[in-house]
Amino acid sequence: MTAALFLLSVLFAPVFTAIPAFATAPALAMVGFLMIAQIRNINFNDLTEFFPCLVAIIVMPFSYNIADGIGFGFIAWTAVNLLCGHRERVNPILIGASLLFLAKYPFL
Repeated sequence: MTAALFLLSVLFAPVFTAIPAFATAPALAMVGFLMIAQIRNINFNDLTEFFPCLVAIIVMPFSYNIADGIGFGFIAWTAVNLLCGHRERVNPILIGASLLFLAKYPFL
């Protein structure tokens, strides 16, 4: 399976690099609108839900990177839930993902 994915990526790499960066702007704008529309579903009375969302919403535009915003959101959600004593809500896989995001940022 991995070899097939590698072969496909090698075959289609020239096609993807031929797409100019400005051609992806409408798709990114639509993703932004869809993400902002979900703000109404955030429980603003629960700090463990509100604060990580706020962190992700603030980091995305300032870093110009959706993945960095999601990474900081993961880190904030894990940290806030552990600090507030909601250990049962935190999955070990999420702790691992948060640690990987934390390990990524010193190397930037």
